[in-house]
Amino acid sequence: MKSKADKKVNRVAKQLNKSLKKDVFGDRFWVRQIKKIKTNDVNYYLYELCDRLQPERNRIIPWETDFALTTFCHLAIEMNNFIIESDFWKRYNNKIV
Repeated sequence: MKSKADKKVNRVAKQLNKSLKKDVFGDRFWVRQIKKIKTNDVNYYLYELCDRLQPERNRIIPWETDFALTTFCHLAIEMNNFIIESDFWKRYNNKIV
């Protein structure tokens, strides 16, 4: 059974994916949970940032707690950096011009 923390973390990830899809990024980028462990009543989550056009760039975010993932928008910050480091904007700007 999923805990409240699990549901909250999943909701944040789903909202991020939905937001990315609605934005100019389409379905190129998304985040997914790979694993979850519980140690001493603390949940730790392992997430992967995914790039559909350059899967070799996929990156795993080191273990984080539900507090860090939901309170500090850690997933969104990591995804932002992941997109900035990609060739997305170069491709996007070339299509417009």
